Amino acid sequence: MPLIYAVAAGANELIELLDTRPIDEERIAWAIGEVRRLGTLRAMDDARAALDRALAHLDEFPDSPAKHALAELARFVVTRGM
Repeated sequence: MPLIYAVAAGANELIELLDTRPIDEERIAWAIGEVRRLGTLRAMDDARAALDRALAHLDEFPDSPAKHALAELARFVVTRGM
């Protein structure tokens, strides 16, 4: 999603880069920077919103070890590497 959001935010050169062979290290570093700058925050906002929805759905089930494990797994997936 971050790549899609970065392109939507105006980094159209990323599309051209996908078709370029070979890609030099400088262009790769630039692309990573653009994706982080333009796409990461929006993707993380989407992930947090999906997490909130998932946890709300889990709330409908009775407490159990499986329910707690699913909730912890969902939280981990969204918050890892932050």
